Amino acid sequence: MEIIIHKSDNNQLIQQGTLGWMIWRTSMHAIHHYAQIAYIRFALDKPPIEESDFKWTTVMDTVIMLKNDD
Repeated sequence: MEIIIHKSDNNQLIQQGTLGWMIWRTSMHAIHHYAQIAYIRFALDKPPIEESDFKWTTVMDTVIMLKNDD
């Protein structure tokens, strides 16, 4: 899939991004929110979700644990 981002000038859309761009951008947006949720859980001293069927939860918990080891 070709990734071409949206082009705009002064908040006026000049060129619509490709489907590849929209899929990539949406996935990055979702990952951002999963990381926020993981960080909030750790800030509240909640344990990581070890038995999750959803793999991004495990990834985000791992990233937060690495950050907290500093």
